[in-house]
Amino acid sequence: MTGKRSLLWSALVLIAAAVPASAQVTNGGFELPSSAPPAAGEWQYINGAARDGTSVRSGSFAANLTNTAEAQNVNVFQQTLVGSVTPGTAYNLSFYSRAAYGVAGEGQLQVGFMNAGGGLLPGSPSFFQIPASASFVLNTRSLTAPANSSQFFIAFNAVTGAVTGASSVLFIDDVSMAAVQVPEPASLAAIGAGAAMLMRRRRASARA
Repeated sequence: MTGKRSLLWSALVLIAAAVPASAQVTNGGFELPSSAPPAAGEWQYINGAARDGTSVRSGSFAANLTNTAEAQNVNVFQQTLVGSVTPGTAYNLSFYSRAAYGVAGEGQLQVGFMNAGGGLLPGSPSFFQIPASASFVLNTRSLTAPANSSQFFIAFNAVTGAVTGASSVLFIDDVSMAAVQVPEPASLAAIGAGAAMLMRRRRASARA
């Protein structure tokens, strides 16, 4: 039994190497205020967006993007530091949102990879719709940094059209972006060998 547990533990340790690590987005819970003017790597709040405690998932603050104006984009964005992303690396982006949309209103996630000079790379930015929800829900995206990537741009937009009574109310919290570390081939082989050995021992025990 002790040997089985040891093998199983070794396999779990190796598998753990595949989980996301190295967060890229700073202050993802909006707990800290930004400088005035915001410094690199800090959230910037545009057109009435704010950091407050109106509706939060965790901690004491979240981003409040309440837009009741026509043809308006209330948003919060962050440009990560130079060197914060690596070309060819896969990243997991996740965040929690709570949203209510009136006529001609919608919420968007806007993401893009940038070079060291701050220029957007081909294929960027990309836009994703944020669904309406009465409570906070988890949203995830898988992204791969293209060649020449050095920075990452992320924005949350509460957008309205040029229609009377348009509205978009969006709360964002717990934003995280992390590189996915894939096990080396040798680690994968060790996991497979450990699993096979466990199966053989179980079969032998069953026959006994």
